[in-house]
Amino acid sequence: MMAHVMATSTTATTTSKTPLTPNQVRGFWAAWGGWALDGMDSFIYALVMVPALRDLLPRSGIRADEANIGVYGGLLFALFLVGWGTSLLWGPVADRFGRVRTLMLTILCYSLFTFLGAVATNVWQLALFRLLAGVGIGGEWSMGGTFVAEEWPEDRRKLAAGLMHTGYYFGIFLAAIANSTIGASFGWRAMFAVGGTPALLVAFIRALAKEVADEKLGPLWIGDLAQPRGGPAPAGHASHQTGLDVDVWFASAPGSPPEPISLVDLRTRSLTGDFGPRAIRLLSAAAASPAVDRIFVNAVLKRALCDRATGDRTWLRKIRPWFGHHEHFHVRLACPADSPECEAQPPLPPGDGCDELGWWLSPAAEADRARQSEQYQSRVGALPLLPDRCRELAN
Repeated sequence: MMAHVMATSTTATTTSKTPLTPNQVRGFWAAWGGWALDGMDSFIYALVMVPALRDLLPRSGIRADEANIGVYGGLLFALFLVGWGTSLLWGPVADRFGRVRTLMLTILCYSLFTFLGAVATNVWQLALFRLLAGVGIGGEWSMGGTFVAEEWPEDRRKLAAGLMHTGYYFGIFLAAIANSTIGASFGWRAMFAVGGTPALLVAFIRALAKEVADEKLGPLWIGDLAQPRGGPAPAGHASHQTGLDVDVWFASAPGSPPEPISLVDLRTRSLTGDFGPRAIRLLSAAAASPAVDRIFVNAVLKRALCDRATGDRTWLRKIRPWFGHHEHFHVRLACPADSPECEAQPPLPPGDGCDELGWWLSPAAEADRARQSEQYQSRVGALPLLPDRCRELAN
């Protein structure tokens, strides 16, 4: 069972709001800008519908009279709303690849297909582009809101949500201004081309997300510890019987308890979208502690750390590959100085350990896993025998 560990202190009651960090402010403006461009994209179609259909309906073998413009204009708008309604499909995508990557993908989606409206040669192509643009906008609508809700402090969250909604209506004014200038001078195709400008936000959000993750690690979730005086765990977690071991989960989402997140796709042996700067900082901070002897993680995570760690890499020596350990990492402390009977583990080999990953990442490692597990259980058992002095304390 996870336990939420957080510092508490007694403070005087105050009515002041929690101050915002520069990254939180920039995060709000990034989401607000995304919503403003959502509004601009949506309203562009309403402004150019009539001239666009007068041009495209005859090319599609349909008479461009008032009735047909009304029918097909409504049909294209309905398809746009159908695409918008698929926003729920972006949730699993975000779970698989991460919220930030998915947010960038939604912006690229609606920007690209709005822009492609500028080169449509018949009404059916425009209908397809509007449907797919709606899919992207629906995703950005939900992802942008979640992005701000999770980053802003609770006492400011309601205000942030209200202000963020104003971005959409600001986008309507942007579309009107663009139509009175660009649309009036260059026609409806130029207006759809203008709708591709939200793609410029992607680079900004990507850089912003890295800064936010580097600055704020979020809550720390602790899994299995050890018994108060050591000894076998009730569930037979033998590796925690010495009293020097603790599991720390990578979960960082709000909630009690949160859902564990996996940083490794075990099927493809590759990283998931949830791996990022937070995991690197968390592991490096833990490994830097003098009290820590070693930390066990999945070999895929160790490889990623070796590839991405910069500056001082000495902490990588304590990061050791092991089976599983993709949703949490296992910390083993060194023997306390005042416990002379504590038997230390063999010293770690020199170097950062990055050149030792060949076997762990080979098919032979998976084939050997079952045999290793069987040998381990036969050696320690679910409830291993304890030294006499340990048994006296544990009982």
